Amino acid sequence: MMQVWRDIDGRPFETAFRAAARAIGIVIVLASALAPVGLTLATEFKIVVEQPLEQADVTTHEIRSGGVILGISEFGGGYINKLVLPGIGDVLGKGAARYGRGGQVSIRDTLHGRRYNPTQGGFTDRAGTHVVIEQPSPGKLYMPPRPVSLWNGDSQYDFTQWENLARDPYRNDGGNSDSDGLDESNLPGKQATEITSEFDLVASYEDVRDGKAVRIAAFRFSYEFRFVREPGHALRQFRKGTPVYDASVEVADRSNLAPPGDHPSAEDSLTGLILTSSLRGDKPVWDPDVMYFVDQRGELAPETPHKAFRRPFFQGARSAPAVVPLVIFARGADPDRGPAIGFYHPPSRLNVMSIVGRSLKDHAVVYEDRRMSSGVLLGNVRRTPDVWIFGMRTEHSGLLSRKETPPGVYEAIRGESYILVGSPREILEAARALHPLR
Repeated sequence: MMQVWRDIDGRPFETAFRAAARAIGIVIVLASALAPVGLTLATEFKIVVEQPLEQADVTTHEIRSGGVILGISEFGGGYINKLVLPGIGDVLGKGAARYGRGGQVSIRDTLHGRRYNPTQGGFTDRAGTHVVIEQPSPGKLYMPPRPVSLWNGDSQYDFTQWENLARDPYRNDGGNSDSDGLDESNLPGKQATEITSEFDLVASYEDVRDGKAVRIAAFRFSYEFRFVREPGHALRQFRKGTPVYDASVEVADRSNLAPPGDHPSAEDSLTGLILTSSLRGDKPVWDPDVMYFVDQRGELAPETPHKAFRRPFFQGARSAPAVVPLVIFARGADPDRGPAIGFYHPPSRLNVMSIVGRSLKDHAVVYEDRRMSSGVLLGNVRRTPDVWIFGMRTEHSGLLSRKETPPGVYEAIRGESYILVGSPREILEAARALHPLR
């Protein structure tokens, strides 16, 4: 029997109204409410709105876990732009508060040169995606499914001829040209059509501290990118023949367990799918100088960071994790001294069976698949002179478009991570309580 799937807050997937509105793909009108900080919540979805950079530092919604506050912004796709540590303050201050920074998730793929890049926060550091955020309980924040904006090409590939919604970072294009080779002079929807990806994103943040097994501040971040729209204009901007398309990474089959049969690379679907979840913070506020990993004995192993690191925690589609997927940033080498911040990407079912096929009719799970080929913890205590970063990145064989899936099915990639605050030893014990480390 097919399992009827529920959203990450436990409610039925979405109302018929939202499903119909989402099909429009550009604007979704929803009910209004009041934010905890007294601001009026957005009443409509907008793929991007360009505003002064200071707007990216505005927190519209908060939840607490113990004495720690996590805040997000409806102006940047619900990205994390506040993390207040007791006695220290907001470690995600102005240096991290940009729609391309903070805490968020994104996807890209190697077939399209890593430039087709649906990103939670928006299009540029100043142009964020406006979303409606719901708070079903004091400890939960929920973002209903909504279209995801493409990031701007990392200043390497200009695919936006139109700039009627937001300026792109290419200053030599006259504001009315790009490099994708398509005639977009009369494009319906203009820039909105160029930057609206084929993906929807649904996400939630939740306080999971229970005061018993998990006694420290603990936030769960769960998310799913849904390849729900058929390949359209967004993907055509990265097609075969463009400067970014890389035919050398094409493969004969991208599925593992499901769906059955061979599914070779196609220019309008994804190969070498990369999922990134990371958190960036301000060094002037909190400057970590020690990082902890978990060694093969299951014990904390401190290291002094000197440069960017990439620590594999998964290698091979069927192998066991090589390293526990937990990294901790701290001040000082005392494992019993906090606060430190941990990022935990557990080997849970959501993360291992991360590819799902869902019914277009009722969004039930039709199949699950394990396509991850590698996973790494990543970070840098000096990403820039003022910013540190850590998180994880996983690579998967690919994702099938609706042209390739069984009739009436779309594919999605999902995952979950935890942000933990305490002493390094407390963080390790909380990770063990939340999910087995291996």
